[in-house]
Amino acid sequence: MIRVVLPAHLRSLAGVSGDVELEVEGHVSQRSVLNALEFRYPMLRGTLRDHVTQMRRPFVRFFACEQDLSHELPDAPLPPEVASGEEPFLIVGAIAGGKGSEPVSKTKLWAGRILYVLTVFLLLLDAVMKIVRQHDSVVGTVQLGYPDSTVAPIGIALLCCTILYAIPRTAVFGAVLVTAYLGGAVASHVRAGAPLFGYPLAPVFLAVLVWGGLYLRDERVRNCIR
Repeated sequence: MIRVVLPAHLRSLAGVSGDVELEVEGHVSQRSVLNALEFRYPMLRGTLRDHVTQMRRPFVRFFACEQDLSHELPDAPLPPEVASGEEPFLIVGAIAGGKGSEPVSKTKLWAGRILYVLTVFLLLLDAVMKIVRQHDSVVGTVQLGYPDSTVAPIGIALLCCTILYAIPRTAVFGAVLVTAYLGGAVASHVRAGAPLFGYPLAPVFLAVLVWGGLYLRDERVRNCIR
């Protein structure tokens, strides 16, 4: 009989109040224990492992006999003490940014920061040029079919979106707003008859920078893609 200890939120989801005891026949490994756990409690499917790849979720950790088994192969045998029921198999929910979070290489982190600074600079430059009604910015906006009076308000809207993107706590929300703004820019260029491989692609490239920098420096975004 295998004893499994679940974190509080998964105990609530499964409707159990204490340790879970499972019958696991044959080879006792992470995979066989999780298979038995998900078979008994189907509502836990997808919470511990990815539905498709069956890989461990980023914020889930496995422990047994005071050892971190999170990075062991799924079919590696668990300690004999776990197989005999003497020691429990612990499933722990890690805290984002804490000891259990996925490591990020310094190269990726710095690449994300560089993309972030470059993107914020370009967005701020565009916003300020519209707010101060710089000649080329006004002419370009009017040529797209917008009234002269809307140039500054468009710049103010972009400035607000950029500020939200620049603040770490609201970066994801800001990225969504900036993407919506850039999507409008693409639509405006297409409506004005601009060549597809000309001006319409500039906002697309900028959107790639927005999300690329965010992906490299923000763990929340990386976890959504995994």
